[in-house]
Amino acid sequence: MKLSALCPRFEVAQWRRAQQELTDMLGQLARAARDRNIPLTVDAEESERLVLGLEVFAGVLRVLNDADWQGFGLAVQAYQKRALPVLHWLNALAGDIGTRIPVRLVKGAYWDTEIKLAQTRGLHDFPVFTRKCNTDLSWQAAMKTLARMKEHLSPQFATHNAWSVASVKAYFSPGECEFQRLHGMGEILYDVLNENADNRYRCRVYAPVGTHDALLPYLVRRLLENGANTSFVHRIADNAVPVDAIVADPVAQVTHNEGHRHPAVVLPKDLFAPARTNSAGINLGDRAVVDRLLEQVARHARDPLPLQKGTREKSVPIVNPATGEAIGQSGFPDKETMHAALDRVAAAWPKWERRPVNERAACWRKPPP
Repeated sequence: MKLSALCPRFEVAQWRRAQQELTDMLGQLARAARDRNIPLTVDAEESERLVLGLEVFAGVLRVLNDADWQGFGLAVQAYQKRALPVLHWLNALAGDIGTRIPVRLVKGAYWDTEIKLAQTRGLHDFPVFTRKCNTDLSWQAAMKTLARMKEHLSPQFATHNAWSVASVKAYFSPGECEFQRLHGMGEILYDVLNENADNRYRCRVYAPVGTHDALLPYLVRRLLENGANTSFVHRIADNAVPVDAIVADPVAQVTHNEGHRHPAVVLPKDLFAPARTNSAGINLGDRAVVDRLLEQVARHARDPLPLQKGTREKSVPIVNPATGEAIGQSGFPDKETMHAALDRVAAAWPKWERRPVNERAACWRKPPP
């Protein structure tokens, strides 16, 4: 179940509304699933929705508070740099409530979107790994972490990759986990895995359900993801690709790479390099960043800064035009102060205009005194 399919405002900007509506709707679905003994997994989406999604999931899980039904699970994306912290958070949550949470470990399918959004928004860094082998290594680390958390987390491994399947087999017996694959993909791989009828792993097959307008974007994304040259599904059918290349150890790949970042995926600040530095943005998808920003706005609203020392000004309330609520105040200089400031600007302008552009830019980058 995708939370964005339940609430059109599943976004940080609408945190309270989304949290309230989603907790109510997802709670109803979870109770209906429990009554019918049907597992329900909350799917992973874009990284900016992660924290809000976790809060909704925790809220529903606490309301259910049913140790006898352990079918309410969550998908975790290995290509996100927060994958391991999310697992530790889920482990603590399950231990606190006294239940066991199914965790569907996936690689992730929104990579292009995550990279593009981070660059266009001028963020400090990417929320996902820029090399596929790093994502593979993160998946392996998460798999081993789940092996240590089997008391509170029920491992579910969604993969079509032979190396990943073999790694899971080395750490989990058939009764300790389950595999998951998409309908129409990976049949041969799992047939080989379960050749021994007395020692078979459970493999759940996922098939999308919905109207054509909802299914088409999903199917196109799957085609793009699994049609890429680096995709195991694509390469396993290519006889020209050596077996050693298909089952290459991600640890060895990461070790031999020059630098952890992919050189072709530039940081957001370097998007227009060497011509100029990209403008820095605020990550409005991060609740902690938004809270700090709102705190700064509130502080300046309480104590507005004058234009300069000695400025005579009057305080004017700032009103939200939608509600009429006074949300702060601002100081405006009187007529005499404003004219004096403009006179100083006019007198300094000729000298400022003659300065080279790089010197003027350096002045703007200096911190205020």
